[in-house]
Amino acid sequence: MNASPDPTRIGLIIDGAEPPAWQVQLAGDLARSADVRVYAVPSAQAPEDWARLAEKVPALRRNASGLEVQRVTSARAALAACRADDVDLVVDAGPTPASGPQRFRRGIWTLRQRDGRSVGAPYAFLEEIARRQADAAVFLVRDGRTALRVAHPQVARGRYAASLDRLLQVAACLPAAALQGRDEAAHPWTPGVRPAALAPGVALAYAGLLQAVDQWRAWTVSESWMLGVIDKPIEEVCSADLRHAVRWLGPREPSRYWADPFGVPGDPGRLLCEEVVHDQPTGVLKELTLDEGCGQVKAERQVPMAVPGHLSYPFLFEHDGATWCIPESGAAGKVVIHRLEPATGAWQPACTALDGVQAADATLFRHGGLLWIAYSDARFGVHDSLCLAWAEHITGPWRRHPLNPVKIDARSSRPAGTVFRRGGDLIRPGQDCSRTYGGAVALNRIEVCTPTEYRESTVEFIRPGAGTLNPHGVHTLSAWGERTLVDAKREWVNPWVLRYKARKRLGLGPQPDARMAVRHE
Repeated sequence: MNASPDPTRIGLIIDGAEPPAWQVQLAGDLARSADVRVYAVPSAQAPEDWARLAEKVPALRRNASGLEVQRVTSARAALAACRADDVDLVVDAGPTPASGPQRFRRGIWTLRQRDGRSVGAPYAFLEEIARRQADAAVFLVRDGRTALRVAHPQVARGRYAASLDRLLQVAACLPAAALQGRDEAAHPWTPGVRPAALAPGVALAYAGLLQAVDQWRAWTVSESWMLGVIDKPIEEVCSADLRHAVRWLGPREPSRYWADPFGVPGDPGRLLCEEVVHDQPTGVLKELTLDEGCGQVKAERQVPMAVPGHLSYPFLFEHDGATWCIPESGAAGKVVIHRLEPATGAWQPACTALDGVQAADATLFRHGGLLWIAYSDARFGVHDSLCLAWAEHITGPWRRHPLNPVKIDARSSRPAGTVFRRGGDLIRPGQDCSRTYGGAVALNRIEVCTPTEYRESTVEFIRPGAGTLNPHGVHTLSAWGERTLVDAKREWVNPWVLRYKARKRLGLGPQPDARMAVRHE
């Protein structure tokens, strides 16, 4: 299982000789870069209700894993065996955090809930998922007092099995990521107060009720996005501008909407955006020409690109005297960089930066003498993962960051527009999808960005204005010279969409592209 000449020796404590799937994933991830020795503690007798529920969670299913394990009688005995085997690090994935007098060079790492319980405990995260708390979190803790990694995956309100599966999959990724990275982001940790405990049956019944409410709401309520122009450079925009300073483009149309606006560099009157027509299966890109005051749309035309399927988020930028575009094309499984041909006005593919990836909202920026693409990868979580790729030249080769996903946080990961400088800080807009898709824009200060490390912190949120034309979300903030483009949404009962959904349910209309459904339904 060795992955390098002098690998870190890890003692991994798991729950039973046939551990749950998430612990098998954890062992495999660690084994890619370390010498892993596995110690199986006896599985505790689970409550009957929990055992039935666990069968619905893929991450908790137990099958023959093929792992070579050493059986021990308890977690304390596992620590003694790790000491006897002279391991450097213990990763304890058992249902109860181990404790003992042993000390190890890199400590004892445990995966905890906010209140200090193990993520492998019965009914883990039940209160957070039932209430859909926006800050449900997984902590990788060293020696019970230092948080090495924190992840805030997206939680689906009321959907306990699906949300727990997601949380455990994320937990399985954290130790391997921390093993490859450095400890600069480590910070003191103490368990939080456990949410008001509900009996499992009551909590699950409450979760089921919320899920039914959400399903009814998803059927009757739809999103309508609008584009807006703010007469300020992007570094000066704040939440108050969405209440008082936006000029919204056009009246709201029940049959379609525009989103993801990006201005054409050097042209103060043209922009590209996504258009969604509710009775069409895929989104398309549109070029809009505005009047002199950028308050009305004078003309529109569809923009063809050399990638099939649903298209959105047409990120525009200048480089080497040319204009370039990276449209989101996750349905095609690739990220293609296009170059504008001035003579014809056509967009020609210049290179495929990433292949075999469902990337959302790919955003290019420059830092440290390199070109970077930030994106969310559907494999890690389309609304809560941040991944990076870098290159020395626009046409590549593009290399994926070894720590991908460099961040998992539903509150700020998914890209949301132009990376910009404010004072001496490099700021990356990210979407807050913790409660709703595109609920707000988080401004993240990039602190470390190299081919081997990445770290950022959220410094501010740009939120929609209550009581305004579009009060329910904002998910793009893009620079356009001395102006800034935004989009924001209103959730409303739209008869046009209700008719479309009814026809779709009856098989009478076109079926939407899967990537489009992920983004907007």
